[in-house]
Amino acid sequence: MGGYTLEHLTGLSSELYVASYFAEQGYEVHWPLLTQSRADFVIEKDNVFQKVQIKTASWIKSGKYKYLQARLKSSNKYPRLYREDEVDFVVFKNNTDLWLAPFKDIEGLTSVCLAGTNPNYKNTSSLYDPQDWRIT
Repeated sequence: MGGYTLEHLTGLSSELYVASYFAEQGYEVHWPLLTQSRADFVIEKDNVFQKVQIKTASWIKSGKYKYLQARLKSSNKYPRLYREDEVDFVVFKNNTDLWLAPFKDIEGLTSVCLAGTNPNYKNTSSLYDPQDWRIT
């Protein structure tokens, strides 16, 4: 795999999928020269530019249930949280499902839970409702 990990390739696949979604919505997609920049790409429509960060959501088992989680902070190259000047919104991706969260909704969070298999599951966070972010 040329020195790339499965995590890198999964992230790249998510970025390309989301970029394709925005292109289909009439946005121009602009890629940074640095592959590890804080924004994965910038979208532009009607001369409005927005910085986009993409996060792949994964199902995590907790007890007998699973929860769809996405990390906003990693322990690798950029271990700090995102700042308002770096990202306008985060798009979470799982398979063909997309959620678009404005920065103000995720500011200060280290992860988000998008769904759960527990029939009684409710997002207990008063900070966000992932259904408000759902775009596909």
